[in-house]
Amino acid sequence: MKIKYLLLIVILSACKERGDNLKKSFKEIETIAIESQPVDIEENVSFSSMFKMVSVDNLIIVSEIRDPEYDLKIVNLNNGKVRKFAKRGKGPDEIKYRGVNFSIDYHTNQLYLIDGQSSLVYAVDSLKEGNNVPFKKFSIDKSAPRMRENIYCQNNIVGMLADEPQPGFGIYDIDSEEMSRMKIPSQDSLPKGTLNNQAFLINHPSDSLVAYFHYTSGICGILDLKNKEKIDIKSNFYWATTNKEIKSGNKTITAHNKEDERNGFIAATSDENYIYTLYSGKSMNVNSVKELTNAFLSNVVYVFDWEGRPIKKYQLDEEVRSITIDQKDNVLYAASYKNDNPQLIKFQL
Repeated sequence: MKIKYLLLIVILSACKERGDNLKKSFKEIETIAIESQPVDIEENVSFSSMFKMVSVDNLIIVSEIRDPEYDLKIVNLNNGKVRKFAKRGKGPDEIKYRGVNFSIDYHTNQLYLIDGQSSLVYAVDSLKEGNNVPFKKFSIDKSAPRMRENIYCQNNIVGMLADEPQPGFGIYDIDSEEMSRMKIPSQDSLPKGTLNNQAFLINHPSDSLVAYFHYTSGICGILDLKNKEKIDIKSNFYWATTNKEIKSGNKTITAHNKEDERNGFIAATSDENYIYTLYSGKSMNVNSVKELTNAFLSNVVYVFDWEGRPIKKYQLDEEVRSITIDQKDNVLYAASYKNDNPQLIKFQL
């Protein structure tokens, strides 16, 4: 049931987060409390990580990188069946790198698994029938700039430039096989270094728009890919990490974590109108696995429109690790970590 929080509670909560400009920007925005419900799936199914998920046509694809053999699981909401997917190995249809990127082409109802420079494409209808064989494969030339956190968007593969000290993006046109690059204009306030600028991407379901979110800073933005010659970018800068990177020769090996380091964005999902984000803002000065896990959980979903403007926020009744939205039924699915046991739950929006 939707319940509007009292203004007093919102103000008190904002005061506790003094210094976080992202949370301050949502201080006067409507807050809606929503309650979790279990998702009916077959018994004796366990999840290991659930760091990311996407929803399409009554399927939920979930990342399971802690599984020793497979990278993903597929949940069929029609029958409650769950099966392992994206087997790791050296075979032609197997995943070479742990932590495969995956995204949906909603126009053609296809799933893209982006495994380093290679991509495997699956028909969602075939996946629903239990067929794990891709119908198409392609690779980006090895001479092209290396990207990470790649996603599909309107016949492009888009990713963060992997080895650049300043934030930037690579956009690979699948048809022309051409790669274009875009750097975010340099700002003194932006964090320097490859590790400080890692971000994940979310594609618009039907438009040439990509949203990006920094892991270790309060930085996000939206790319408009309609004009490859002049890509438009809208950027929201709330705060940036002050971490210093440690190098060995020319190679970055780690980032020096300061005592006041905070975690940034955790996960996001989108529909035609809005972007739904999980944001941490919690301290990363942790001393245990349990504390580290907690830094990647949140019980607030911040909602932006596709212009990057704050719209509303949802207060969840428990903290979650990842989210995906079924825009047809207006249901938000999430990965609960209650009792240290990852499980799938849902919220009716």
